[in-house]
Amino acid sequence: MAVAFVTMGVGVNARTAFSLLFPPILDEFGWDRGVTAGAFSFGFLVSAILSPFIGRLMDHRGPRVHEPPRSRARTDRA
Repeated sequence: MAVAFVTMGVGVNARTAFSLLFPPILDEFGWDRGVTAGAFSFGFLVSAILSPFIGRLMDHRGPRVHEPPRSRARTDRA
């Protein structure tokens, strides 16, 4: 359970750190600001739309079924 909590916490922080990473991403890849911001916004939108469905699946089947295999292997040992 602790591994799932940490994995979800890191995922949320990685998404919200976009404003800090935006200038280095633009410098590194040379992408247009609008395209880059649009891609991240699209990711947020997809996440917002899918979150209720994924939450229901986790409630129904449990989080271990939906966690990545590496995380699942760690939680199965506990």
